[in-house]
Amino acid sequence: MVIVDDPLEGSSDSYASPNPSPARGVYGFALFVCSWFFLALYLIWALLPTPYLELLHLTYLPAKYWAIAIPLLLPITVAAFIILVLAHNLIQLHGVFEDIEIIEDDFGGSVGLRSVNL
Repeated sequence: MVIVDDPLEGSSDSYASPNPSPARGVYGFALFVCSWFFLALYLIWALLPTPYLELLHLTYLPAKYWAIAIPLLLPITVAAFIILVLAHNLIQLHGVFEDIEIIEDDFGGSVGLRSVNL
């Protein structure tokens, strides 16, 4: 008796499924190992002094400046995006709540009031 988890497995119709599969497990493990490997290479390049790297015949490397500049690009970009979105919204929504003519009814038309006596 064969138990099939996926009723459409083996059918000619292919479909996208978020279910785990052995291939995804292999790809995930390979990406996990590669990410740790590249992190180790990055830390070796960033933390070892240049003379030690030259002893290993690693002479064609970027400047150590980039070891700090590249990781800072992401938080600076996110902060700049947030500030720009907030500034854009402040400019677009300036005076929205002070003017009665800006208020719209349920059908998208402006309210017929010209003045409000409070």
